[in-house]
Amino acid sequence: MLRRRKPAPEGGAETEKTAAQQPREPTGAAPSRERPGVRARMAAGGAGVIAAFGTGVARLIRLAVLVVVLILALAIAFKVLGASSHNTIVSAAHDGGKALAKPFNDMFKIDGAKATLALNWGIALLVYLVIGLAVARFVARLAAIRPVARRRRPVAQG
Repeated sequence: MLRRRKPAPEGGAETEKTAAQQPREPTGAAPSRERPGVRARMAAGGAGVIAAFGTGVARLIRLAVLVVVLILALAIAFKVLGASSHNTIVSAAHDGGKALAKPFNDMFKIDGAKATLALNWGIALLVYLVIGLAVARFVARLAAIRPVARRRRPVAQG
C-alpha cells in the first residue's frame, strides 16, 4: 500500500504525495464512520460462505446417493449372477441391499426369484437415484441464490 510522506519538519510544507488518489475536499457533512459499500461487501462475503456450505452439502448428498446406488447394484449383480452367499462381501452387499430396498420388496411378482428381486431392487435403485439427485440439485440451487440487497434510505441533511 502506498503511503503519503510526512511533511518536512523545517518548513511545514508537504512533500510530494505518493498515493494514486488525490485527497478529497471535506464537505459540510460529517464524515461517515464506515466506508460506503462495507455492509454490501460483508453481506456478499456471508453469502459466499453460505453458498460454499450449500455446495458442500449437495456434494455429500450426491456421494450418499452414489453409495446407496452402488450397494443396490452390487447386490442385484451378485444375486443374479449367483455369487456365493458365504463370501463376506457378497453377504454384506446383500444385507445392505435388503435393508435399502425393503419398501420395494414384493412390489412385482414375476417368474423366478432372481428376476423378481432384480426388478424390485432395480426400481428401488432408480427411485433412490432420481430423488437423491433431485434433492442434491435443489440444495445446490438454494446455495446459489444471492440475497437481495436492501436499498439504503438517503439521509436527510439539515
